[in-house]
Amino acid sequence: MLSNTSIKTKITSIILLISTASILLVLSIFLYINHHDEQQSMINNITVLAKLIGNRSSAALTFNDQALATDNLSSLESHPSINLACLYGPNGKLFAKYIIAESTSKACPPSVAPSSTTQFSIDSNQLLLEDPIFVDDEYRGSIYICTSLEQVQENLTRYLLIALLLAIGVGIMALLFASRMQNIISNPIINLTNLAKKVSAQRDYHYRADKFGEDEVGELVESFNHMLTTIEKQNAELVETTENANQANAIKSQFLANMSHELRTPINGVLGMISLLLSTKQTQEQKEYTNLANQSGNVLLDTVNQILDLASIESVGVSLKSEIVDMPAYIDDIVQLFSSQLAIRNLDLVTYIDPQVPRQLEFDPVRVRQVFINLIANAIKFTKEGGVSINIEYQSDELNVYVEDTGIGIPEEAHSRVFESFQQVDNSSTRPFGGTGLGLPISSQICRAMGGDLKLKSSSQAGSIFWFNIKTKKIGEEVIPSRLMEYTGKVLVLIKLSPLSKWFEDYLKRSNVFHQIVHNLEGFDKELNTANLLIVDDSFGEKPLEKIVESNKTLDRIIWLTNVGEDSPNKYHSIIETKYKPITVKSFSENIVRVTRDKPLKTDQSKGYILLVDDNAINRKAIKSQLQNAGYLVDSVDNGLKAIHACREQSYDLVLMDVQMPELDGLEATRIIKKELQDTTPPIIGISAHVLEEHVQKARNAGMNDYLCKPISESDLLSKVKEYL
Repeated sequence: MLSNTSIKTKITSIILLISTASILLVLSIFLYINHHDEQQSMINNITVLAKLIGNRSSAALTFNDQALATDNLSSLESHPSINLACLYGPNGKLFAKYIIAESTSKACPPSVAPSSTTQFSIDSNQLLLEDPIFVDDEYRGSIYICTSLEQVQENLTRYLLIALLLAIGVGIMALLFASRMQNIISNPIINLTNLAKKVSAQRDYHYRADKFGEDEVGELVESFNHMLTTIEKQNAELVETTENANQANAIKSQFLANMSHELRTPINGVLGMISLLLSTKQTQEQKEYTNLANQSGNVLLDTVNQILDLASIESVGVSLKSEIVDMPAYIDDIVQLFSSQLAIRNLDLVTYIDPQVPRQLEFDPVRVRQVFINLIANAIKFTKEGGVSINIEYQSDELNVYVEDTGIGIPEEAHSRVFESFQQVDNSSTRPFGGTGLGLPISSQICRAMGGDLKLKSSSQAGSIFWFNIKTKKIGEEVIPSRLMEYTGKVLVLIKLSPLSKWFEDYLKRSNVFHQIVHNLEGFDKELNTANLLIVDDSFGEKPLEKIVESNKTLDRIIWLTNVGEDSPNKYHSIIETKYKPITVKSFSENIVRVTRDKPLKTDQSKGYILLVDDNAINRKAIKSQLQNAGYLVDSVDNGLKAIHACREQSYDLVLMDVQMPELDGLEATRIIKKELQDTTPPIIGISAHVLEEHVQKARNAGMNDYLCKPISESDLLSKVKEYL
């Protein structure tokens, strides 16, 4: 009840409570004793009167003289507290009576039981007393007297009133006393509290509390002042330490900047010269030496970059810059970075993107790409066969990414060590895998800076799963569609059992496409006649292609899966569409759309299929001729509406779009094409006579990939087209 009140109130209340309780207890005892004594005194007085009247009335009882007995009883009239008196004979029957107070509610009992002792009782605020009468030890009768206790009650009431007034007076005195006395204790504590609030608000530790005594409160004040002195000293030391640390960080940052330049510049120079050397004519032995030098130089550059990155993070923390990211394109770009490593190690890398993942998210793409690259590179490094799978999920503004491999795994006792800088699972001099041990610590710090974490699940020789989560912001309500491709025919996939074969099964099921996946040539022979689209992995060699040619079957397309750096079979170049691994949802969906749409097949001489959009017939004819002479297949239209219709009907590799045209200009046409075709939109290069930067920016904002200013020379035109085809 008093727990939330001030210490002043507590002390005052306690003193008042104790003093009031004490006086009430003393007064209660006094009133009880006084009331008891008054009652006992009355009993004694009435007993004496009863014996006196009884002795005087013994002769009347002996001689049966009722008149004398009545006269004796009437002598009690001088006692106003006595209401009535009755005299009883030896047989216990009423002999004489005298009623003094007419208002009494009592009457003489007609008879009483003979008794040898004095008896009394209190009933209805009246004292009833019966006393025996003896003459020479012979029982002659008894006298019965009824006495009012009103005087006793009046005295009790008067005493209670006096006690109440006394208690109130004592309470007031106690309150005044407590109010004065509590200041001795409460004031120093209140002053201490106010000073503590002042110190906390101003963060100024120069203040000191005044000490008023040597008691416990004085010790509290002394301890508080000592604490302020200690904090003030520590703050001064902290300020000095912080200044020194800031100065050291500034020096460190400058050193990192200098070292970054001093280290990267010569390394880049060395790598550049090695790259030039690789392009020269060399013997096989010289080429091997040069390749080894190039690989070693890249490893050195990567090591230096990681060390400098870690030092930068420890110095100034993780800097973040949020951007809007298109998830399918973003994941596709990351996965394609590992095409060469996967080809060398003959591993699969597959990605699974949950349908609930928004198409666009906002986060720092550079930092997240760094985490992706570290995890995927580690997974590839420690995996000899099988592959790596990436699962991407989204829930409650949080992006969750799982990177799973079929590699050597990590013993449980080494799990915590892998997240420490410069630590590896195997730190021995004979370890089979290189590296600085910085990738995971850097990735972990990045994830924590983005509101998430990086975790591990693995055991020795059982593969590993690294997963991380980061806080993101969803842009719009569009999600990655669950139906990944639109195709009504039957798809036949010839591929060995692997993570990639499982990916195709998931991909085609989600797209609700009629399909069959076979893992050997026997199964391929059985299903070939009913298939419309073939997907063939190069691990089976050219044998499947030979069977296709022998069957003379009409197919929509044949997609040839191979690694980067591997040549497609020249013999069958005209009937296959080559798709390089690794396979992603975005790249494969675009590939499927391109090869299954009704458009002219590229000949051996055709370098690409281009749509030219220009309202000027002369310009249109000149540009079309230049492109056709260079080996490109070209369609041309004269306005934006026709361009949209053409893109709906055909699948182009590139669009050259004039910006200013009648009916519908090139900017609006670009927006509509981008919106309708989405991921399958071909690159669009704007053409305009405007050269100001603001016009170039408008074109890019509309979705154009590049920009050419009129007049356009043939060399500029072909150079720009070659950048995209």
